[in-house]
Amino acid sequence: MDSNALKHYLKREGATLVGIGDITEALSRDILHLNRGVAIAVNRSLNQETVIMLSNLQGLAEVWLRSRGYLNLVVPPDSDRRKDKLITKLYKLFCHKTA
Repeated sequence: MDSNALKHYLKREGATLVGIGDITEALSRDILHLNRGVAIAVNRSLNQETVIMLSNLQGLAEVWLRSRGYLNLVVPPDSDRRKDKLITKLYKLFCHKTA
């Protein structure tokens, strides 16, 4: 993966910090094949606008990765742990703060 290209892309779109790394040691056996983590941060006050911005950046990263043939799993921002999202059931398998 050209991680620098993804980092630059997300920063152009508004991310303050983007980190990409190997998170194999922190994963549950069920999702070991998803061994790279992409962490996105924005330097803003925590409010609904910030959560929307983070979610949009995650969406951009997902499209970028998928268009290049990578499998991916998007874990919503911790501040958006709404019970109505199916993905929140995976928090026990993968802590989003790992990356």
